[in-house]
Amino acid sequence: MRRLLTLLCAVLVAALAQNVATASAALDQIDCIDGGAIPFTIDALQQPANAEAGASSEAAALRAVLASNPAAAGLPATGWFVLARKTVDANDYVRFGNGQLTTLKSLLLFRVAGGPWRLHPTFAKSCVLRKLHIDGRPSTPWNVVPRRIPMSRNSRSVWIQMTETGCASGQPAGDRASVPIIEYTRTQITLVARIEKPSGTQLCTENPPTYVKVKLKQRVGGRALVDGGSAPANSRLSRKQLKRIRQRRNRTSVLTFTRSQQEVCLDLADGEVTIPGLRLNKKQRKRIEVLSSRCPS
Repeated sequence: MRRLLTLLCAVLVAALAQNVATASAALDQIDCIDGGAIPFTIDALQQPANAEAGASSEAAALRAVLASNPAAAGLPATGWFVLARKTVDANDYVRFGNGQLTTLKSLLLFRVAGGPWRLHPTFAKSCVLRKLHIDGRPSTPWNVVPRRIPMSRNSRSVWIQMTETGCASGQPAGDRASVPIIEYTRTQITLVARIEKPSGTQLCTENPPTYVKVKLKQRVGGRALVDGGSAPANSRLSRKQLKRIRQRRNRTSVLTFTRSQQEVCLDLADGEVTIPGLRLNKKQRKRIEVLSSRCPS
């Protein structure tokens, strides 16, 4: 019996380790928030940024587009990465990118099907990048709910709000919204949120926010709350902010005035520069506008 229990424990530990590895591997994948292109990994940005100088046929196609295609007006002439390659239904695809992860705005997708490489018109544009959830779909941006910030270190729950970006006939996401991945470290709690697409035909109108109460297995303590789906991860509520809020209980000024330049740019990419529900005075709005103006266009 003891040997059997030992064997079962070993199998369980191995299964858990495999699940964690699978989740981590999936979260290394990045794509546009609306999906549909070819996901890539952060490692792709560690390669030499000179794909346009390559000797391959796709590199030649990239050079031709940069030199003569009207749709490529304003694109950088150099500094391109090969982000990913993929073959689907006898079609070969290659995805190029230009810039750093936080400023990766120029994205081009080429396709070949038994002929020369051609620019794919659907994905020859920039997009908001998000890490993929383990189901292969992009994660959903989220933010803290200002009036429900955990004011106690012993709190084991966090209220967050998400707004669906896809077509959902202007309805809240409801049960389709969830936080399926939660990771704990000594300094932060990382949440990866998801909103499942609604079934059936939907109207493309503005959608209201959806509020989700996230139950935690550990107390919040003084740890930062981090959006793990952002690329790179974006602190929604830092340790310093949380400490100051608990001391001063002045949520508005703390949440807006302590955002770093990179955090503001990530917020801008996600579509919400400030936390929904915050009332900003003239000085606060001006600061956010100045920081937003410094973000890459």
